[in-house]
Amino acid sequence: MGWYGSTTWPLGTQAAVAAQGCRPCGRHHAQGLLRLQLRAGVTLFGGRPDAHGKDPPQAGPAQRKLWRASAAVSGGSPPAPLRRTRVHPTTRPMPSNRHDETDPRSLIRIARESGEAIEAAPVDLGERVRELRKAQGWTLEQAAGQAGLARSTLSKIENGQMSPTYEALKKLADGLKISVPQLFTPPAKVEANGRMVVNTAGEGSAHATATYEHELLADKLTSKKMLPYRARIRARSMEEFDGWVRHEGEEFLLVLTGVVRLFTEFYAPIELRRGDSAYYDATMGHNVVSVSAEDATILWVTSLT
Repeated sequence: MGWYGSTTWPLGTQAAVAAQGCRPCGRHHAQGLLRLQLRAGVTLFGGRPDAHGKDPPQAGPAQRKLWRASAAVSGGSPPAPLRRTRVHPTTRPMPSNRHDETDPRSLIRIARESGEAIEAAPVDLGERVRELRKAQGWTLEQAAGQAGLARSTLSKIENGQMSPTYEALKKLADGLKISVPQLFTPPAKVEANGRMVVNTAGEGSAHATATYEHELLADKLTSKKMLPYRARIRARSMEEFDGWVRHEGEEFLLVLTGVVRLFTEFYAPIELRRGDSAYYDATMGHNVVSVSAEDATILWVTSLT
């Protein structure tokens, strides 16, 4: 590249040098310089001479001086017309490395910019250890014994009076039957989902069998964790059943009216009266019969998970 391409001079100075000729480098360098400066003049000042070499009305003194100098170098003829292309800002080509909106990285960026900044509160190790110990129902002595630590050491950890070593943390986590990272993880917050359903008397869904008349409660509520239902016990003896009733989960029974006898696979039969209750493993065979003059009614609640 010649010196005119590597040196930055003021526009007027370059035009003047070109008009007089460049003694060190010769006339051809001056011509090249003026061609570059002519293009710069078109860009900076706008407009250009017409086909007859006349200045446009909006041409300024600096632009006219530049064009005259160019004509002197090139032999009196005006320079060839230059085509200008305006690019509207909205039609500028976008960089090829711009990510599409569906790019996962763009989505993450948008989510971070539009979402609220949530900073997790630091976990107090001492309070966390105390919560975990109390959740197990252990005293300091019991927890220290489970972890293989001295009671004084555990007390200092809970009160923030010492920074435990990794070995102590490992023993503590093993004693609490958790992992070491869980010692520094805040407990999950339980948020109310507001689910509720009300059944007035007689509004349950009726399902009758040969031995029981069931009235399913809260039947309109989906994805329940337990199944509550009221039952009228029609059976009067074990012979009315086709073997043991058994199913997954656990079950709670509360006598509402009358007297029932609860038969279970592993226990002796037991009579239950109004207000009595029983809780048992539902995978164990079980049957209920009425022993009162009228059919007894009970409330059954069966776990679904």
